[in-house]
Amino acid sequence: NLGIGKDGEPTENFQPGMELHAKYTLFCEGARGNLGRQLSDKFKLRDGTDPQVYGIGIKELWEIDPAKH
Repeated sequence: NLGIGKDGEPTENFQPGMELHAKYTLFCEGARGNLGRQLSDKFKLRDGTDPQVYGIGIKELWEIDPAKH
């Protein structure tokens, strides 16, 4: 919520928080994001599953003259 004063009361800038109602919600914050870990723990999403597997991808590979490196 925006516009909550230090005393916990709404100020003149108060805006109520948003409610999100969705059949599916997709969280995209990286492989080991803080929010994803919290959700996994809270809803036990990893229970009974194999460990996560990660891969590294390279978009571009440049060969640079060592004298310029």
